[in-house]
Amino acid sequence: MKSEQTLQSVVDSLGEHAEKTALLVLGKKDRQRWSFQELAACARSFANGLVRQDFTRGDAVALIAENSPEWIAAVLGIIRAGMVAVPLDVQLGDKTLVHTLQDSKARVIITTKKRVERIEKLDLKEKAKLILLDAGEDDEQSWKQVLEEEKTELPIIGADDGAVLFYTSGTTGPPKGVPLSHGNIASQLEAITDLQVMSETDRVLLPLPLHHVYPFVIGMLAPLTLGLTLVLPFAKWPAVVARHARRSSNHDRRGAAALQRALLRHQCASGIFRLDRSRIIRLVARDERFCAEARTTRRQVTVSLLAQTVW
Repeated sequence: MKSEQTLQSVVDSLGEHAEKTALLVLGKKDRQRWSFQELAACARSFANGLVRQDFTRGDAVALIAENSPEWIAAVLGIIRAGMVAVPLDVQLGDKTLVHTLQDSKARVIITTKKRVERIEKLDLKEKAKLILLDAGEDDEQSWKQVLEEEKTELPIIGADDGAVLFYTSGTTGPPKGVPLSHGNIASQLEAITDLQVMSETDRVLLPLPLHHVYPFVIGMLAPLTLGLTLVLPFAKWPAVVARHARRSSNHDRRGAAALQRALLRHQCASGIFRLDRSRIIRLVARDERFCAEARTTRRQVTVSLLAQTVW
């Protein structure tokens, strides 16, 4: 079932949560916090800037970068501007990257400084505008140069308009674009809300890359829609997830169980999550060694993770 709502209203409503923490970034030595008000204002400013630079409704904007608050603010701004976000895997080879950029007809590529040289050398028929998430404020390619606080009339889109274009992994041929409309994604968000799988006191750990539809919709958009805090782990976490993902398959749950144990140990040690709060994923601990690691008794343990069901 497709909703008649659009994601533009989702972005507009983020500011209603005011100073509540929207994004908590765990660095190796420090923590960075973005409030819902900051995130909403930044997304709106980015949308204003895109429109003022003559990008129009329906234009494709590719994102090639690791998870970050800037990435999330940018993709929300793209959606709010009525454009189509194209999140791409940072590990794509040159041939596949050229294919996805040309197939999507991306007019803008949002990336980071370390990828500029590589992208500029790609054999693209039409060069897209580069916007850098980690460039200094004075750099003309910095995403901060796009931000425009002055109110701008943004396109009004419908439920059937495209919101995000995801690409398959390309295991049986060239990656194929899979478009999701505003109505498609809004219906998923409504279903998650109705199921009440997340409570207002939950925090959501987001270790998965956002070029996949599951972490994008369920891991990022759903918690933000509900006013929950997203926790972005530091750089080594994606490597941990990838390592365990490679060890598992649809028919082998041992890799997922190992990942759960590793994440749970870190959660207990960091004190970020309380074991008795989340209803997102229920994990039954029947192994006494696992229970000891979790510092709990032989009972059902509820863990605030969104990682298990990605396989």
